[in-house]
Amino acid sequence: MKHLYLLLLILPTFSAFSQQKLQKKALKFVQMETDFEKTPGVSVGLINGDSVITFGIGETKKNNNLTPNIHTIFEIGSCTKVFTASLIAILKEENRLNYEDNISLYLDKLNFKDKDITILDLLTHHSGLTRFPSYFTDNETNNSNPYQTYSYLLLAKYLKNTTPTPRKERIYTYSHTNYVLLTLIIEKITKQRFEQVLKEKLLSPLGMNDTKIILAETDKNRLAQGYNLMDQPTSVWETEVFRGAIALKSTVNDLLKFLNYQLKEGKEPLRKVMQSMHQNKTKTPIKKVKAGLAWHHIQPKKRYFSFIAHSGATDGHQVYICFLKETQTAVVLMANSKHDLNGLGSYLLKMMNNNWKRKK
Repeated sequence: MKHLYLLLLILPTFSAFSQQKLQKKALKFVQMETDFEKTPGVSVGLINGDSVITFGIGETKKNNNLTPNIHTIFEIGSCTKVFTASLIAILKEENRLNYEDNISLYLDKLNFKDKDITILDLLTHHSGLTRFPSYFTDNETNNSNPYQTYSYLLLAKYLKNTTPTPRKERIYTYSHTNYVLLTLIIEKITKQRFEQVLKEKLLSPLGMNDTKIILAETDKNRLAQGYNLMDQPTSVWETEVFRGAIALKSTVNDLLKFLNYQLKEGKEPLRKVMQSMHQNKTKTPIKKVKAGLAWHHIQPKKRYFSFIAHSGATDGHQVYICFLKETQTAVVLMANSKHDLNGLGSYLLKMMNNNWKRKK
């Protein structure tokens, strides 16, 4: 039997029986749908109204007999973008930028004067820039750590020689490049390192003490060992240029705090700023999916609410976060393997919402 960690927190307004039933059902589904030969461990957090359910299954490293829990650290890959977008929203609230600003206002030395790209274009992946900057693959020296040696010199060379797709021809194109530029804009405005701004304006106020780019030695004991598609152990990705695109590490406990701020009403200014990010939506090539400010809005069926989600992956970890504000439900799913989890996170949200029939 696979190693198992369970925690159920229930406030008096909710039925303990119904929450225990949900926990049992979710646990059974994750056990059935996860190939633990390929994905050694999974850590899950669920928000259902005022209740929080968490559980872990498997191992943080093959054959170490340690089950993932809410404090196990995983790389979150592209889920980093949601935090970068949140910082941009905070700077907007502080009147230090506008979404409609041309990015040449902040990146004047990077040849953007005539390129018609706004901050909103970057946030919603409508900039007309490529997914990766040029010279990325040419510069790889370590396939297991592909972002490590890409430099700002190469980025500047790419920006000088690239021409974005004309605005009238632009469509949604998911791009790490967009969030590299947003990171530079944050640093230009604040005159601080991205990670310092992130800590001061977002992570510390939310109590997300385990979310960071660089792990301390004491943190590394809690890091889940990642495994690639060949089932080989992986190293943690390192990067300077792509920090605001793919570099954060976090835990179920921290990401549940982050999703709580997306769901719950409150008077805190930061909560209101983060929820303001749910309003902007633009089309994507997928009919049921719209692009927001980093987030993706997904309508699972006609005449039903859209849920909001983002996924992230590195060479050895996968993460999925999603929530449905109308029903006060959310999911955090973290795994220490690159193998596809086949929509497991969105299915857990569907299950909590009675196959998309729940109204509140």
